[in-house]
Amino acid sequence: RFKASVRDRAKRGSTYSVNGRFSDLKGQPRLEGEVTAKLQLDPAQMPKAQAEDGVMPLRQAEAPLVDFKANIAGDAKRLELDDISISFESVGQPQLIVGGAQATWADALSIDLNLSSRWLDLDRIAVSSASQSPFDTARDFLSALLQALPAEADSKLRFDLDQANLGGEAVSGIRLEVARSKGMLFVKDLRANLPGGARLALDGTVADVEKARGFQGELALRGTSLARFLNWASNDPAVAEAVRNEGPFSVQGRLRLGKSSIELTDVGAEIGGTPLSGEVRYSTGERTRLAVVLEGHEIDATQIWPGAVGYLKGMLFASAADDAAKGETEDAGGPRRLANSEIDMTLRVKAGKLLTGGQPLGDVNIDVTIDQGRLLMSAVKFVTDDGLAFELEGDVADVAGKPHGVLRWVVAAPAPSAASAFIRLLDLSEDRNNVAMRFADLAPLRIAGTISLGDRNDGTA
Repeated sequence: RFKASVRDRAKRGSTYSVNGRFSDLKGQPRLEGEVTAKLQLDPAQMPKAQAEDGVMPLRQAEAPLVDFKANIAGDAKRLELDDISISFESVGQPQLIVGGAQATWADALSIDLNLSSRWLDLDRIAVSSASQSPFDTARDFLSALLQALPAEADSKLRFDLDQANLGGEAVSGIRLEVARSKGMLFVKDLRANLPGGARLALDGTVADVEKARGFQGELALRGTSLARFLNWASNDPAVAEAVRNEGPFSVQGRLRLGKSSIELTDVGAEIGGTPLSGEVRYSTGERTRLAVVLEGHEIDATQIWPGAVGYLKGMLFASAADDAAKGETEDAGGPRRLANSEIDMTLRVKAGKLLTGGQPLGDVNIDVTIDQGRLLMSAVKFVTDDGLAFELEGDVADVAGKPHGVLRWVVAAPAPSAASAFIRLLDLSEDRNNVAMRFADLAPLRIAGTISLGDRNDGTA
């Protein structure tokens, strides 16, 4: 029988001990006993205390203390850990992980680890900050799990978690299976129920195993509220505000996760009952960037992106005079809200037919970017059933302040009905609409022009 213990001087709260006995030393030696450890997580990894409403918190959050216990049994060929118990202290409500592990080394070191938990507060265990996205927090927790596995071993890890607090919301039904072989990490099965009534399925590989970064794989996601899911997933209300879709959604595609970026390509999706394809790229840094590409035979913008119709009208047709006369509506102010926010956005849409809740548009090609208050319209083209053809391009700076730049446009109306369709798209006040409609009878017509914003010549009003 023997007992050994070690204290980590670098971390005052960390101790390790083994209490066991050897048997059959002359035949087939066998080890049985108990392993215990108390691990003090590095306080330097805790998020710094920040002031709320000008008042500093009384003290910095205490770093979690991990209490590990397990029964150990083994011989010259294998080692088993049963009744593993990992508990977390200094993280509010008690939290516990249980399971078992096996290690063999007859040919090469191989480890099989099975863990489960009823409930964990991942926001506190992974010492996440308020500005960190839930995916960053989950990645940090996964990285901590992987660090328990030797880098050169062929390893398998299965982790079942009934419920967790992640990103300030409840997630449930989490199942994770990963395998590590020849330096590569394979995510064979990641399943979870997420906010917004979403269900996630993920499979792929991780390039940077040490930090659980550089993931590439296949994603399948479906849910009941796109806006609620995006608000949680991005930890950025501006993203959900831009989309404002409370309807059901499903997405399948190729996912890439970087240090501060998410890319979803080769996308097949259905949003609000509308099938479409495209890609989404999201990154954080000094400014958040969101790029969306949508393609479809028929896209219902009122289902996919209710706010987009108002945003585009504000971008394309709203003028300072209209704002002064009508005031900015909730939708027409969209471009200015985006320009004032910390998010830059690119939207590219190609559709055979685009439903807007009013006049349907055909042969749609839209390429619009808002970058630090600058509105760049590389292409805005569409036709209507009446024969109207519209093209617009331009570059306008300081959209939220004093807009200045140039817009170039072409309108072709082969019949009065087409000219009337264009006037309706302008969404003018009733008086202005009545005046404009008098010119519809001049069709057929083709008009091209240039609008210079911010330029004022002597003698002009």
